[in-house]
Amino acid sequence: MALVDLRSLARSAALRLPDSQAPEAEAFELIRYVFARSRADVLYDPSFEISDDKLAEFDRLVEKRASGYPLQYIIGEWDFSGHTFYLDENVLIPRTETEQIADEAIRFYKNLDKPDCVIIDMCTGSGCIGLSVAAAAENARVFLCDISDGALACAEKNRKKLGLDNVAIRKCDIFKGFDDSGLPRPDIFLCNPPYVPREELPSIQPEVKYEPMLAVDGGAGGMDFYGILTTDWIYSLNPGGFFMFESGEGQPVQILDKINSEVFDAKAETDICGIERFVSGKRKL
Repeated sequence: MALVDLRSLARSAALRLPDSQAPEAEAFELIRYVFARSRADVLYDPSFEISDDKLAEFDRLVEKRASGYPLQYIIGEWDFSGHTFYLDENVLIPRTETEQIADEAIRFYKNLDKPDCVIIDMCTGSGCIGLSVAAAAENARVFLCDISDGALACAEKNRKKLGLDNVAIRKCDIFKGFDDSGLPRPDIFLCNPPYVPREELPSIQPEVKYEPMLAVDGGAGGMDFYGILTTDWIYSLNPGGFFMFESGEGQPVQILDKINSEVFDAKAETDICGIERFVSGKRKL
């Protein structure tokens, strides 16, 4: 055991993470994870008895993060819409901007005169979108769908973690369409599909290369999934139903071109940075 100043340890760790956008914050996250000490503990009571094994573990994880391995996978969890979700390499890391999908779905649900409505979260991954909505829509029936067994296992862990009984986990191939899915017609349909253009994959950020390509690769131009979404899945919505997709920069206008304006009232929406990232709409007929 050694008496260690965790503030100094955090500073030295941050210096080893020059490629991080928030090296100090990440150093504190690793300290919290390894030593079970909060940032406040470190700042106001920094001296701490630490075993050699724990110091070695911390050093190893700082080195792992410095190599580009995502912090979220190292600590095995991340926050999204006020909940903490279990994560592993089978699922995409939740992004803050994606919370907008959950927020708008919850808002629509609360204004819908149908508390027991059906909600589908397609390409669910960790389940962060659908489970966040399910937690706020206790009477709704929520279906989390994905083709990846690893992702579905992760979503089930998060369902149990949040103690949600109004959620069903379903394996589903989005490209086979709604009729093949065995799902009930939804009132809310949500999807954050893979949308990184395949031609851009060699130049993506180093951290993203550790995420499952099944959840990243959107095919040529990043548009592979939006064809089936706009010609099949949104037609499964009940009249008056709501849908929302995430997409990449520059893609919303292409997605809107695929949507029949006689059946759907659809629009592009900007994210928290002012970038057009979402397409949302309602079924009119």
